[in-house]
Formats: sequence, C-alpha cells, structure tokens
Amino acid sequence: MIKIIYIEQRRAGDSREYWARRWRMHGGFAMQFREFWDPVRIYVQNDCVADCSAFAGADPGFGGVGELLYDDLASCQASLATPNMPAIMADGSQVFARQKAVHLVTEARNLIGTRPAAHRVFAYASRPDAMDQAAFRARLDESFAASAKAFPVPPVHMSIAHNIEPCGTHEGVMDFSFHTMDEAAAGHAAWAAAQDAFLADALARDPLKVVTHSCILYDTDHFGEG
Repeated sequence: MIKIIYIEQRRAGDSREYWARRWRMHGGFAMQFREFWDPVRIYVQNDCVADCSAFAGADPGFGGVGELLYDDLASCQASLATPNMPAIMADGSQVFARQKAVHLVTEARNLIGTRPAAHRVFAYASRPDAMDQAAFRARLDESFAASAKAFPVPPVHMSIAHNIEPCGTHEGVMDFSFHTMDEAAAGHAAWAAAQDAFLADALARDPLKVVTHSCILYDTDHFGEG
C-alpha cells in the first residue's frame, strides 16, 4: 500500500486540546473535496502525548503524525494532483507550524495486525550516505522484523514504511502500538535495548521518535462496524 506520512508541530500559542480539534476540522475540510478524498482508503490522526518521558529519546516538540493510505501510487498521485490542493494546503497552514515538518510518500506494509491500537510509537530511520536505497530498505526490514522478538507482550500492530524517493534523512518509518500506555512503554524499552547495530545507527543518524494516541478517522474497510 502507499502511505503519505507527515509529522507536524503545533502553531505557537495553540493548546494541545485546541490544536487537536483544529486538526480534526482540517481533516473534515479536506474530505469535502471528492476528487482529493475519494482515492483515500484510510486516514489516521496520531496525537502526540503530553508526557513522553517514559520513552527514552522521544521528542516532545511535535503535535502529531498524520497518515493517508491509498491502494496504489496512481491513486495517491491523482489525489495530490487535484485542483483542490492549494485550498487544502492553505487550511493546513492555519493548523501546522510548518517547522521541522517531515512529509513522505511511502511504500508501507504491516508486519503484525492491520489496524493500529491506541498507544503508538513512531521511529524514523536515516540511510547512511554510502548505502544505496534498495540495500537500506532490505536491511531495515530485516532488522525491524527481528527486533519484534524483544517485545515482552506482542504489539497489536507493527508496520514499516519506506520513502519512495531517496532522501537519506528519515527515509524509513517504523511504528508499533499497544492497547495501554504501560504496555507501550515496556515494549519500547525492551525494543530499544534489543536493537542490532544497524538499526541503532539508522535511528541515531537524525533522531526523530514520537509517542502518540492513534485516532482512525476514516477507514473504507470498516464502514458500519461501529
């Protein structure tokens, strides 16, 4: 599947509560444009938690991680090419600080489960300059999959995404989620301690990790299920 992943900061002066409401409104604004929204399969807003101190290395300076999932790249490109994009981007500028933001169009796959649980960790990996993209993808896939054995309780969901265009920095995004924050904190600690040298280096090159509460706002596979 193709996934747009973006991580953004709150605008200065916006409380966490106001910002979350305004982000929901932004999602609703985008949904009114059929040409843009019809190709979207799943839309998730992941709100960064107020206290991430139990997660070593987590960055408290971000507001949230957004995800839009598509069946294929053609659907994603068609969505982004619609004439409504300037209006959607302009509304987004009333929500996001547009500082330190990372926007990626990725190829993504689930390793465990299909839907994220409430408490979710995102960790971004960066490619060494001397390593080509294909080799980095394969090695990151292998290392992240192997690291799953470290979790004391298996995560409900675990996925990995690779930016389609080579960019070096933050080229891979890994995430895992649990039903409770205590499970997520214990799982993260065990996972961090068990990383092999390659994974630890990829995560340390330009560190970016956030802890979130996941809100699935739109899912065409689960309409009518409550």
